[in-house]
Amino acid sequence: MQNASSEPSGRAPGGENEVAAPPAGKTRSSSPVGALRSGPHRDPVVPIFYTLLLLLALFEFPRLGINRTAIYILAGALAIYLARELSVFYTIDNERLNAWRLFGWRRVPLGSIRRIERISLRDLSPTGFVGSWGWRSRLWSPQVGKFDAVYTFHRGLLVMTDDVPVFISPANPKAFAKVLSRRVEAAGGSLDGPPPDLDED
Repeated sequence: MQNASSEPSGRAPGGENEVAAPPAGKTRSSSPVGALRSGPHRDPVVPIFYTLLLLLALFEFPRLGINRTAIYILAGALAIYLARELSVFYTIDNERLNAWRLFGWRRVPLGSIRRIERISLRDLSPTGFVGSWGWRSRLWSPQVGKFDAVYTFHRGLLVMTDDVPVFISPANPKAFAKVLSRRVEAAGGSLDGPPPDLDED
C-alpha cells in the first residue's frame, strides 16, 4: 500500500516504507489522508531458527527413521509459523491502526486509542496458554491484564484502547507513535494524560 499522505517516508531496515518525523519547519494538514505502512523491527534470529528446524525436519529426520506423517505435520507447522513471522506489518489509515499477520491480526479504531507507550514486552511479564503461537497472541500481564501481541521484537509500542490493548513492534517506534498520535487527534480522539514519552533509549 503506497503512502499517500503528506507525511514523508524513509526506508525501514527490511526495505519497507517506514514513517518518519516531519522535517523542521514543515507543517501538515490537520486531516491526514491515505494510509501509512511500516514493516516490523525484525529479529533475524527467529526466522533463521524456524528455517533451520524446517530443513532438519525435511532432510535429516527421514534418515533417522522417524515416521513420515509426523515429519510432514512438523514441517507444515514450522512453515506456517515462519510465514506468520515474515508476514507481520502495520498500517495507519484515517480510521484504524491495523496490525497484520498471517492467521491473526488486529484492527484498532483510532477513536478508541487512549495511550501509546514505548515499552519492552519483557517488562510486562506476559503469560499465556499458547502465548505468541496463538491466533492473536492473546497474553496476560500483571500490569495491564489481557492484551494482544502482534510483534516480531520485544521492544515496541503498547497501544492502550477502550477494548483490549495491543503490543506492536514497528521498525521505527518513535516515528510510528508520533504519526499514530496525530492520526488519533485528526480522527477526533484524544490521548489520556500527557503526550507519550518517545525519547530514544
